[in-house]
Amino acid sequence: MDAENGYVPIYSKLTAEQKEKAKLMFLNYPSNPTTATIQINTLLEAVTFAKENNMLVVNDMAYDLVTFADYESPSILQVPHAKDRAIEFGSLSKSFNMTGWRIGYVVGNKDVIQALAALKSNIDTSQFLPIQKAAADALKSDFSHVKQHAAIFERRMEKLYQALHELGIRVDKPRGTIFLWAKVPNSYTSIAFTDKLLEEAGIVVTPGNAFGPSGEGYIRISLSVSEDRLDEVIRRLHLLDLKGEQAT
Repeated sequence: MDAENGYVPIYSKLTAEQKEKAKLMFLNYPSNPTTATIQINTLLEAVTFAKENNMLVVNDMAYDLVTFADYESPSILQVPHAKDRAIEFGSLSKSFNMTGWRIGYVVGNKDVIQALAALKSNIDTSQFLPIQKAAADALKSDFSHVKQHAAIFERRMEKLYQALHELGIRVDKPRGTIFLWAKVPNSYTSIAFTDKLLEEAGIVVTPGNAFGPSGEGYIRISLSVSEDRLDEVIRRLHLLDLKGEQAT
């Protein structure tokens, strides 16, 4: 995957040996940390590739309900016969503000889910029952609160995106997640720019290379604070005078 191709799988780069040995493909859209989003054709290609190469597809949709404007994140189960080769994980942490309760769900291939259930039954004795019931009620709701929460994240995103653009920091406007994936200014590494923001402005971000070598040259910025806090972040960014250090 790379930024030029929108962080979608590039199957042509895989060797015959890699395809033969691989047993599982792990996808994550809307993506943390890159904020990449996709259309259904990306999932269709993934299921087709998995069938051709005898592997399982695991689709992580932790941010599927935190989307902006008219974008709707597709489910891999919309692909015909996807259950033959796919499972999909969902999380209530982001969509229903149940972070820390460690509750989620899995749908898809029944044999894989049964195996996962057997594994989990030997690891723990399941989540605290009231949390399970709260999660069930949340999933049976009309999702109106979910839409309200997504709108809050969208306002925060628009505010910070515009400020970064004015400062010359390159960032693609995301269609989902609670993050911005920003290119660091020219001459900085991810760590060096992260240190600069922390030491000179008291701003905490995550260096892109914390997610692997391909994240070098980027930082991940969280939208998990209030707009008032973001206004203070923007004020401090302007004090750094970053306009002369535009990203390449």
